[in-house]
Amino acid sequence: MGRSRPLTQQRWRDSGSPVKVGLYGGLEVKVPLTKSGRIYAEAHGSYRWVDSISASAGIANVEIDVSSWESGVGIGIIF
Repeated sequence: MGRSRPLTQQRWRDSGSPVKVGLYGGLEVKVPLTKSGRIYAEAHGSYRWVDSISASAGIANVEIDVSSWESGVGIGIIF
C-alpha cells in the first residue's frame, strides 16, 4: 500500500497578547413605582468599543470587531 503526504505544509505560532484600547459608555434610569421608592422600574444600556483584532495564519487573514451593545429592563425591590 502507498502512503499519502501533503503537498505543502505551513506552521504558524504566536503566543503574544497585544494590549487593545477601549472605551465604555453607559446609562441607567430608575423610576420609583411606589411612594417609598422600594419598588422601581429600571432600564439600562451600554456600549463597549474596543480596537479591532487582526489575526493571520499562513495565507488566511481575519479582522475581528469585539465591540458590543448591551441593554436591559427590569423591576426592582429593595428589602
